[in-house]
Amino acid sequence: MKLIKNKEAFTLLAQEDFLKAWDKLYSACPWATIFQSKDFVLSWFENYLDDYRPIILTDWDGNHMSGLFLLTIDEKVLRVPGITQAEYQTWLSTIESNDLFITKALDRVTKEFPNYTIKLKYVPAHTPLAWCQNKKSWKNKTFLKKHLQPIMIGDEEKIDKELKKKNKKEKINRLKRKGELTFERITSIEDFKSILDELIIQSDFRKGAMFDKLTFQNEPNRKQFIIDAFKKGILHVTILRLDKEIIASNVGFMSSKVVHLQGINTHSPSYAKYSPGILHFFMLGKLVCREETEIFDLTPGGADGYKGMLANAFLETHELTICSEWTKKKLEIRGYFARHLKIILKKNNINTQKRKAFFLELENKKEKAKHTFQSEDDFEVTTDIIDPSKRPEKNVFYNIKINELPLEIPCKPIRPNKLEDFFLFDPKKSSITRKDFLWDSMKRMELGHESFTLIDKGKLAAVLWYVPANTKSGEREEGKDIIRNEDILLFSLHSKESFTLLVDFIICIANHVNETYSLDKDLKLQIRENDNYLLKLWNEHKIYESHFFNL
Repeated sequence: MKLIKNKEAFTLLAQEDFLKAWDKLYSACPWATIFQSKDFVLSWFENYLDDYRPIILTDWDGNHMSGLFLLTIDEKVLRVPGITQAEYQTWLSTIESNDLFITKALDRVTKEFPNYTIKLKYVPAHTPLAWCQNKKSWKNKTFLKKHLQPIMIGDEEKIDKELKKKNKKEKINRLKRKGELTFERITSIEDFKSILDELIIQSDFRKGAMFDKLTFQNEPNRKQFIIDAFKKGILHVTILRLDKEIIASNVGFMSSKVVHLQGINTHSPSYAKYSPGILHFFMLGKLVCREETEIFDLTPGGADGYKGMLANAFLETHELTICSEWTKKKLEIRGYFARHLKIILKKNNINTQKRKAFFLELENKKEKAKHTFQSEDDFEVTTDIIDPSKRPEKNVFYNIKINELPLEIPCKPIRPNKLEDFFLFDPKKSSITRKDFLWDSMKRMELGHESFTLIDKGKLAAVLWYVPANTKSGEREEGKDIIRNEDILLFSLHSKESFTLLVDFIICIANHVNETYSLDKDLKLQIRENDNYLLKLWNEHKIYESHFFNL
């Protein structure tokens, strides 16, 4: 058993004979996935060379290879190349040599890195794991956690039946009434590059709102890695368009037999009520059948949500942690409490979404406790997070006289529904977290609110929302959604440093909304009653009253 690292590892990864042996073993290993292929691994190391170095464990003798395990150091943890981008994490070996190879490899690596934990998430189904359950020496320091892996096995007839069900058919027809609905696979690198930025923005916006992770914004290497993977033919890319707008997409790693829901998958929040993501997945399932790919892998996690609804079969996968006996005990205790908490929440009819909201709220409270502001007055944030547990502040409404608005004023370009602008939000000058802000913004878009953003000095200075009459306002009263019968403009964010711009901004947006929607009555400008700074400024600037305020 050899352990190769540093310069020797890079030298070995460039040797043609070694790469041929790797390919041969990859093809022979029954549990191998695309994430253990040389195309995936070498592309990842090429793009993350500054941060990660390969560690190679193999029995290759220059002619024969029956086992290969690639690792890299991520802080004090040993992980496989790809880290979170490798959905399935394992070693390669022949069936006959598996137990001997992996136990020798782990013996070798744990001696070389004695205080490191080895984490594999998720080990593919059918990977032989008897060695870590039967051998006492490994059983005491191996922690296994089971996960369901929902999959869609190709059955075009069943998928067609699902798409013809009333609720899905209605959503497809409503989208078609709005424009031309097209599903397409992207096969040229030029076409892929032309849409990639849009997919990245949609992905980061949703992940920022759900998990406070702006993956591509914070990890510039990832985009080039995705492009390189496409060039090597290991990405399957499909999009759902409404006219020219992409309303859903999936960029998934693939092998000859499987397309994985791992890479990028997005949908436009403005079309959320039509469930474009779910419709896209069914259309992708049909395409997978026609391309004679055996499985659309929906990946572990969320089996009790939309994945469970899409799946027609389930596999079993595991998280595998090699650690000290003490660490294993801690993981077992944590797992015990997590399982029992889940049972309690289920008994009290607290569904997945409510559970997520509950844990997100706990995280937010911890984050806010640590947060310190540069200056209390730097930003006034009036956002009213859409959360059933929160009651809205009382509001003050001002009439904006449409027919009295000045038509020609200095105005920055109108920026409707520009998701990329929301990444310019500065949490250091805000009384809410970025996650709260993005979550609120995403939910407003899902309700049909139209956003207009003001950028000042490279930062997001204001977000003004147009809420059409008879649309849910995003506020609740006595447990019910408030629906107002008038057209409303409301702020979810504004900077006091940009007040002069704000007044012109409001006039510009009011004119734009009136021109676009041909309003036959005045708009209402909504301000929170406790937004003392903004109210004070309105009252001080009497010059603007004649423009649009009925005070």
